[in-house]
Amino acid sequence: MAIVTGIFPSCDPTEIHTALTAAGVDASKVKVITKSAPSQDAEDSVMDFVYVAQAQDSNDFSDDITHGTNVIASSGGTGVPGIGGRHQDLRAFGVHGTTYNYLGDAGIPSDTVGNYNDAIEEGRCVAVFDASGADVGAAAEAFRNAGFKNVKTF
Repeated sequence: MAIVTGIFPSCDPTEIHTALTAAGVDASKVKVITKSAPSQDAEDSVMDFVYVAQAQDSNDFSDDITHGTNVIASSGGTGVPGIGGRHQDLRAFGVHGTTYNYLGDAGIPSDTVGNYNDAIEEGRCVAVFDASGADVGAAAEAFRNAGFKNVKTF
């Protein structure tokens, strides 16, 4: 399967659709990956909008399970990283960033997908066009003409 990908500066469904159709791209073959909240315009669009969500920072379901049962769920005490052991180390307080791969199954190589994930994280949209049976070079050029940035073919 051949695909063309690109980053659009906004996530407005009407703007994306207008830009793609003006450039001659069949919008019905486009998936748009976004962190934006679902909208009626996106639902009505011929493009397939895929909404990504942040992983939960915490899971509140455990509180619901024990609520009203007089069971104390976290009776393990308090713990401070790096204290209490023989070797206190400030590295225990470091924040290790979480990297999300919003395009995990799109067929984009891991060395390239980071740019697209960053764009989604920053609120821009990434479009993935199924270019099977089409001239991939022409489709990529059409994406560029439509205003997409970082256009790649795979």
